[in-house]
Amino acid sequence: MSTPHNANKEAIPSNVAKIGALVATFFILPLFHDVTLHLIETFTAQHYGYAYVSYAGIGWFIIGGLFVYMGSQLLISIVLKFILNIPKFIALLFFIGR
Repeated sequence: MSTPHNANKEAIPSNVAKIGALVATFFILPLFHDVTLHLIETFTAQHYGYAYVSYAGIGWFIIGGLFVYMGSQLLISIVLKFILNIPKFIALLFFIGR
């Protein structure tokens, strides 16, 4: 049976990944938006007309934010799981080597 102490211990990497993703999104999203906004505005103007360019820009900001947040969370989560499993891997190598 899992105790609350163990449940909190298992949730720490997930919470760290969420906070790290928020910080990464804060810094990366403006760069991502500046680089890609011209492409979205051009596509929207050519295919849907100039009336929808501003809506596409706002929508792309929201979609880009979600994309950057989810990607950052995934990357940070993978790195944390790798780092936290290094001692287990070293112990396994030591056990196999004997």
